[in-house]
Amino acid sequence: MKIFGGLILAAFLFVTGCEQNKSDSSLATIALVNDEAIRVSDLLALLPEADPEQPDAGRASPEERAALSRAFLDQLIEEAMLLQEAERLKIHVTKKELAARMAEYREELSKEAFLALLAEQNLSIEELTQHTRKDLLIEKLLNRLPVENGDEPLDIPETAVRAYYEQHRQRWQIDVELKLRQIIVKTQEEAEEIYLSILKGADFEALAKTHSKQSQAGEDGDLGFLQQGETPIEFDPLFQMEVGKISHVIQSPFGYHIVKVEDRREQRFLSYEAVHEKIYKLLLDQRRETAYAKWISRLKERTEVRINEKLLKKYS
Repeated sequence: MKIFGGLILAAFLFVTGCEQNKSDSSLATIALVNDEAIRVSDLLALLPEADPEQPDAGRASPEERAALSRAFLDQLIEEAMLLQEAERLKIHVTKKELAARMAEYREELSKEAFLALLAEQNLSIEELTQHTRKDLLIEKLLNRLPVENGDEPLDIPETAVRAYYEQHRQRWQIDVELKLRQIIVKTQEEAEEIYLSILKGADFEALAKTHSKQSQAGEDGDLGFLQQGETPIEFDPLFQMEVGKISHVIQSPFGYHIVKVEDRREQRFLSYEAVHEKIYKLLLDQRRETAYAKWISRLKERTEVRINEKLLKKYS
């Protein structure tokens, strides 16, 4: 593999990093990406701490912990590679961009919840800001991937979308759907009383509104259109009923139901127009993954990575 930077300096950092002051072994270098050191502390920050109160049967085995350590180290190495490539391409994050992303975090949570989350993650504002800056750099780098990759543009022709639709036609099949409205109560006695009042002419929707507090449906008991399998198994006989019919009392784990079948949609296929955007995004994601795999493979070929296996084993 091609070596960037000074190999002599890299070797010096790697050897001396592994033999640092014993009083702070977390600063030892566990890997070098070109001439950039990844410290033991970087790896430990990602590894979950063992719970001393957890029984041995619930703890990760040495093999599982070793695999986890290797996976997290690979993640740190890839991040270092990406950040180095962003620097090589002179990609920068402006103060305005960084401030905007930090503002997004704050908008999603109250101040108290935001600070509590930082405490839970053992992060300071400064550390979060630094992590966010790295994330933005990598985002910008990956957004340039079609240009840097030199392969075909990341675009999906209409013919490919149409072909995918035709080749996977069964995926767009929608089974029979019923539009249901329900009344749900806690006891069979109450349900039977309501059912009798409906037989005598009481308005179903009005009764559904009265009992809506016990229902997860809307204020008028409207469940919308549902397929068999999206409803409790006790509702299966409803799919044999005619539109406008009202069920007898149905008992389920949720309570006692009286259900009206308000409409029916027969089995059908979604139109090409209805799923076009979904297919386009799926194919675009697949092409991006392929392009990224090729690009990261080339990046690895020109990156010098050295791992202190002895140190990795010690902290696995």
